[in-house]
Amino acid sequence: MGCKTTICTAIPYVNSTPHIGTVLDTIAGDATARFMRMRGADVFFQVGTDENGLKIKEAAESKGRDPHEFVDEIAGRFREIFDQLSISYDGFIRTTEPRHARASQEVFRRLQEAGHIYRGRYEGWYDVSTETFFKEDDLVDGKSPDGNPVRWVSEDNWFFRMSAFEAPLLEYIEANPGFIRPANRRNEALSFIRQGLRDIAISRQNPGWGIPVPGDEAQVIYVWFDAVINYISVFGWPDTDASEYMPAKVQWVGKDILTRFHATLWPAILMGLGLPLPEAVVAHGWVLLGGEKLSKSNSPLTVL
Repeated sequence: MGCKTTICTAIPYVNSTPHIGTVLDTIAGDATARFMRMRGADVFFQVGTDENGLKIKEAAESKGRDPHEFVDEIAGRFREIFDQLSISYDGFIRTTEPRHARASQEVFRRLQEAGHIYRGRYEGWYDVSTETFFKEDDLVDGKSPDGNPVRWVSEDNWFFRMSAFEAPLLEYIEANPGFIRPANRRNEALSFIRQGLRDIAISRQNPGWGIPVPGDEAQVIYVWFDAVINYISVFGWPDTDASEYMPAKVQWVGKDILTRFHATLWPAILMGLGLPLPEAVVAHGWVLLGGEKLSKSNSPLTVL
């Protein structure tokens, strides 16, 4: 059991400037961290920015920008917003940092050595907007479940044996009712897992942006696989003893990234590594005004 009270928040994607939706996790995490400090806890509060993936490269190119310069600028804006909101974070991680690349490649190596990663061929649909793979039966009227356009992908990739963790995940979530909150989100996660977990592609052909797969630099690690690793790269894993920071007390995420990533992928990765799962993953809904989602053009400072 760690001596730190670790509070985690989903890190925003830097393909666009900050808006209320991208800082809601951070604000919730900040409130939690402040409350725990008031109770005398030694808190480690994590925030950061998600900067890899094809979507970032295409966003930079659409503006005639170099991807490195592009993410540096947007990440800087997030830091400014966090400071203006007086976010009391203890660790800020960027997924383009060398320490994060090291952690991601080490996770890949360890899971591969344990037999959880194998080479295969992926054929299916890919939503660049959310950086998510979909099978034909996942699509709704030819689009992703979120209504985004998809493109056909056929390529050799590395796969994570997600199917091997279906039973352990079900058993864990059923035995720990407080692991996923609130209850309706827990039920959604259980329903998703009971439909059957498929092995997932965790690499893409290298577009010149991303973290290279160890021993196969023609491929980069899938952005969602490397993104969740920020929760341990932020405190220096594997060069820092994880036991001081784990398990995380609370992990704040949006409902849209719960079932596929924070209720399944990340816990499965931790199980594969033999690391403890967070005590609670709390998923929030959308910020509504008059029954509609607030516009992405709204600055967090304006709304708050």
